Amino acid sequence: MKNTVLSAKASPFPCLLFTAVTLLVASVLARPVMAHEFWIDPLAYQVDPGVPATANLRNGEMFHGVNIARFSDRFERLEWARGDETHMIPGRDGDRPAFVLADPGPGLTTLLYVSSGDKLIYDSWEIFERFTRDKGFPGAVARHDARGLPRENVSEEYYRFCKALVAVGDGRGADRFRGMRAEIVALGNPYSDDPAQGLKVRILQDGVPRAGAFLDVFRRDPAVGVDKTHMQADAHGEVSVPLVPGSDYMLSAVMLREGAAPTDPGAPMWESDWASLTFAVPEKPLE
Repeated sequence: MKNTVLSAKASPFPCLLFTAVTLLVASVLARPVMAHEFWIDPLAYQVDPGVPATANLRNGEMFHGVNIARFSDRFERLEWARGDETHMIPGRDGDRPAFVLADPGPGLTTLLYVSSGDKLIYDSWEIFERFTRDKGFPGAVARHDARGLPRENVSEEYYRFCKALVAVGDGRGADRFRGMRAEIVALGNPYSDDPAQGLKVRILQDGVPRAGAFLDVFRRDPAVGVDKTHMQADAHGEVSVPLVPGSDYMLSAVMLREGAAPTDPGAPMWESDWASLTFAVPEKPLE
C-alpha cells in the first residue's frame, strides 16, 4: 500500500509557529488567484478492506498546499460514491481530514466535493489577462472591454468541483458522471488497467463534453517531485493522459463565463468553475 506520511519537529517557539501557519492559511484562502488549485488529497490511494479511507482538502500549487478543514458553510456536497449509490460523509466543522470513511467496502470509491461560491478581486489586469490565456479563454479580454467593464478591481466568483478515486481492496469498478456542474470523468480504471495505454478522461460542463478544453496534468513522483503538463481536449472533450506507474496525479480544468455585471453592479464580472480529479497509478495493475 502506498501511503503519504507527514511529520513535523516540535518548535521551541510554538506561538510563533502557530502565527506563521495561521497567516499562511489566511493568505491562501484569501488569494486563490490564477494558479491556485483545490483538490482532494487521500492519505492513501489504496487501502485494504476494513481499513478507513481518509482524505484531506488542499489548496495550493504543484501538488503542495494547505490542509483545509471541513466547514459546512463552505461546501454544497461532501460525499463518497460507488456504482449507483452516493452517500454523505459524516463529520463536524473543523474536521481534518475532511473525509473519513470507516469501511466503504471493496471496489473503486469516488470522493466528491462541491464548494459554495467565493469571490476574489484580481491584483492587476495583467494577472487576469494571463489567467484567461493560460486557461484557454483568450477571447475573454475583448469581451471584458466590449461589456464596458473596468480593467481595475476585476471581480470573479469561483466554485470548486473535486473528485478523487481511491482503490479499496481490488479497486474494481468504474468512474462515472456524478452530476457536478464541472466534472472530469475517468473513462478507465487507473488502478487495474494497463498504464501503458494511458487514461482517457472526459471534461464536462453541465453534463456536456467541452471540446478543446484545456487540461493541466500534475504528476507527483516521490523520488523525483512534481511536474506539470498542459493538454487540450479533442472535439469530444476527451484527453488521453500518459501514465507512469508509482505516481500520483491531479487533473485540473477551468471553465470561465461572464458574470451578471454590469447589469447588476454588485455582481461579479466573471464566474469560474474549477474541476479536479486525483488518483494514483500503482507499480503494477491490481488484480
